[in-house]
Amino acid sequence: MGQERDQQAGRGQQDPRHPSVGLSDLWQHRTASDLWRNARRALLRVMAVITIIVCIKRKPGMTQEAFTAYWSDVHAPTLLACTDFTRHILSYVQHHLVVGGTAVAALFGASGDYDGVAALTFANEAALAAAFAEPKYITDVRPDEFNFVDIENCTTLLTSPFVVKAA
Repeated sequence: MGQERDQQAGRGQQDPRHPSVGLSDLWQHRTASDLWRNARRALLRVMAVITIIVCIKRKPGMTQEAFTAYWSDVHAPTLLACTDFTRHILSYVQHHLVVGGTAVAALFGASGDYDGVAALTFANEAALAAAFAEPKYITDVRPDEFNFVDIENCTTLLTSPFVVKAA
């Protein structure tokens, strides 16, 4: 009787659109919080997002303070104003260097090589390619990057996020 009820409710069955996500994933909960957590995990498994992470080195001769101010106060608004570009992104996050590192940072080794990290997340590789091919990005945003970034000494990673724990 219980198994029949579960089948009628869709529990234990695969979602035909996303075979790797069983509907039972959503039903294995004891509280509303568990339901939300399981639903979010199921959603994250089917999202094929791509994140480009750029470890940024500031332009030679520019102070850390000037770099941070330019990146947040000039470049970010320039990028956000380019709606032809931003329509392709899911998120854009600037990670600014915390000057005067802490003991916790020392656990992972001394950095010093980069002045910040930018993370841009896209729904897929096609969206990423389309964003960087937009003419307004090429004419308005890309030239601005040379005003504060040492492009040749940056490191870029193309990643597929694997969420281990989310809030």
